[in-house]
Amino acid sequence: MKKMKPIRIITVLSVLVMLSIQVSLLSQEETGSKLSKQTEFITVEDSINLATDIYLPKGSGPFPCILIRSPYSKNNFEINGEGAIRQFLKRAWVVVVQDTRGKFESNGIYEPFR
Repeated sequence: MKKMKPIRIITVLSVLVMLSIQVSLLSQEETGSKLSKQTEFITVEDSINLATDIYLPKGSGPFPCILIRSPYSKNNFEINGEGAIRQFLKRAWVVVVQDTRGKFESNGIYEPFR
């Protein structure tokens, strides 16, 4: 039998490690499945409606919750923060993402830092 050169062995092992990492990551996340959310308008004390997306983990609660309020559109967070949302859901957290007052789908006047 012919001996493999050390560089070839290292290359083959590297490829196998990378493939196993990819398989592991794919099995951890539900890639391709769309996030399930419900959109609500939360009325605050001065009758302003704040647009709010709610992502619920599987199973029955009660669950801890993380609230993310953003002046940059809750819809952008779903696109750019999808990985973060999935990680919280995987750990059985409710994720609530809300447009701040006066921005995007929320009513009212936007007054930053107030």
